[in-house]
Amino acid sequence: MIDFKHVTKIYDQHKVLNNLSLTIAKHELFVLVGPSGSGKTTLLKMVNRLNTPTSGEIIVNGQRVSQIDDVQQFRRHIGYVLQAGALFPNLNVAENAAIQLEALHWPPQKQHQRIAELLQQVGLEPKAFMQRYPHELSGGEAQRIGIVRALAAKPDIILMDEPFSALDPLSREQLQALVLQLHQQLQMTIIFVTHDMEEVVKLADRLAVIYQGELQQVGTPDEILAQPVNSFVHDFFQGLERKQLYLQQVLAAGWGTPAETGAALEFAPTKTVADWAQLLAEHPCQNIKVNNLILKPQDLLQYVAHLKPRRK
Repeated sequence: MIDFKHVTKIYDQHKVLNNLSLTIAKHELFVLVGPSGSGKTTLLKMVNRLNTPTSGEIIVNGQRVSQIDDVQQFRRHIGYVLQAGALFPNLNVAENAAIQLEALHWPPQKQHQRIAELLQQVGLEPKAFMQRYPHELSGGEAQRIGIVRALAAKPDIILMDEPFSALDPLSREQLQALVLQLHQQLQMTIIFVTHDMEEVVKLADRLAVIYQGELQQVGTPDEILAQPVNSFVHDFFQGLERKQLYLQQVLAAGWGTPAETGAALEFAPTKTVADWAQLLAEHPCQNIKVNNLILKPQDLLQYVAHLKPRRK
């Protein structure tokens, strides 16, 4: 578990973060999102003490980061993935990927085995890639090596700072799928910084929206898209909610009747119209109850029929 408690950061009399409190659960894939300059990367770097708060406290697995004596040793157990892989040009893939293992004094054979295993796991054939140098890699391949390096020492926490922002759409999509796969397999805690809204929705278990150093909202993507707490959050995600229709939007459009006695299945307002349609495909006569309003099967048909077609 990672706790940010009343964290403030001031640079040259400018508040980059202002009294921010946030808890990230163990094994969560948690995304920090907000416009450029909102304080996302500053907050991320506080986890491994690459940055320190002006006031407030960060607690990692019950340990106050400010009280850690051996910071280098602490950092070696937290993976860090930067933009574009950030590989050393004079080292080959095996050497780049094993930097943390070398610092932890792993035997060479054990290092080789671990890197080969991880290369296989991220879709790169060890024999073909171990001896290559960064200039011989594509952007997507270099970023996969960056991920291998972050995972090498089997850390509990991985920090990812806009790792796919410089990649082409296909590589980006492939690596997003890879992150989801690795997170599910390895069950580490991932904190992921991005300003790409579609990336947020695809990756996040939960997310925090930050604006001008202040926390705006925390929740799952569905919760935030369906029920933004203020106009900034609404506008920031504008467009995505049109791709995914939520039951909250159905109620806001005037559908639903006051709940009466009778069989109705409870649905959260953050459930989607697709969830509702899937239920009706299996149980065509099933009513649902959302915020004390009843939605009937015919309401779905009428709601969809009244949607205005989007302009192309």
